[in-house]
Amino acid sequence: MPDFKTILILAAPDMAYSRNIAKGVRQYAGPDKPWLFQVFGAEISMIENARGLKPDGAIAQAGGEQAIRALASMNIPVVNVSGRREEQPFARVGIDDFGVGAAAADYFLQRGFRNFAFFGFEHTPVIPHAYSANRERGFADRIKAAGCPMWSHYETPLMAKQFSIDREPKLLAWLRELPKPVAVLCANDNRGRQLCDACRRINLRVPEDVAIMGVDNDEIVCELSYPPLSSVAVPSEKIGYEAAALLDRLFAGKKVPKSPVLLPPLGIVTRRSSDMTAIEDKDVAQAMRFIAENAHMPISVQSVADHLVVSRRWLEHKFKRAIGHTPGEEIRRVRLERAQQLLTSTDLSMPDIAARIGLSDARRLSVLFRDELNTTPTAYRQRGRIRN
Repeated sequence: MPDFKTILILAAPDMAYSRNIAKGVRQYAGPDKPWLFQVFGAEISMIENARGLKPDGAIAQAGGEQAIRALASMNIPVVNVSGRREEQPFARVGIDDFGVGAAAADYFLQRGFRNFAFFGFEHTPVIPHAYSANRERGFADRIKAAGCPMWSHYETPLMAKQFSIDREPKLLAWLRELPKPVAVLCANDNRGRQLCDACRRINLRVPEDVAIMGVDNDEIVCELSYPPLSSVAVPSEKIGYEAAALLDRLFAGKKVPKSPVLLPPLGIVTRRSSDMTAIEDKDVAQAMRFIAENAHMPISVQSVADHLVVSRRWLEHKFKRAIGHTPGEEIRRVRLERAQQLLTSTDLSMPDIAARIGLSDARRLSVLFRDELNTTPTAYRQRGRIRN
């Protein structure tokens, strides 16, 4: 008989992020590793209940100080997958939250927005929300570098568990006062859905007045939002896989990184809540709409100029003045964004993906990724997936 180990998975079962982490752990263990899993919530009461099982190790989404102390007192190997608290006694695998904020900022800046806001959680030593603070910093750094203003509003822990906006008049007042149009990054998808609901209550149009983006790409939360919520996709299954790999190293008495292992976001999944441009120049706005609607076809800069019945030189001048880059760069940006989504969310072959973004063959897809991201489509796909 193999020497079985009891592994605790301590995570919120109602969150897609947590369920995907559990999937990644299971993927690592496979059918042969003698690990027996016990799944509990990450609250202190659940951790105390799990203590009686005499577990051999744990993968935990533990952010509270009491929960971390309880886990530490078990004297077992622990890998934490929570981003709430940065300083802790365990190995950690998580998301590059600065990168999440930067990706969202780049997305909105490329669509011509010049007013920005962040809706998240206040980060304090008593009630830490480091992931929210880091996403805000990554977002703010990019916005500041572009010379644009930004405003922030923080949710209270009590309100974070509710969707009753009537109890948070400060949020409604903040939304009313923001200059429009404004692009808002929310700390997670639940806050994004909450903000969409708040806008509806005070007759603000989403995305025309307020463009909104969440984080985690929880499909149920995003699709139940009205309108459907755009989101930064994160590699939650791979986080679970890498956390299990670190736990296995700890069982073997091997060293693990002292710094957290942080995985980059997978890209932006665009839904209705952010699907617009905020360009004042009507000609450029029309050109960008044409590109967005036709990037799956073999269009060129000349195709765009012909659609607007203008010269190519005139169009390029207008683009540079309005948004700082050329129509050719905009075509590549839209195609790259769509290719990234297809690579991480489907198993389509490279020729199929190339065809769906208006490229003639997989070689041109490779050239696009090499020029824009200094990587290959295959490497980009593998970055967000669990290795074999």
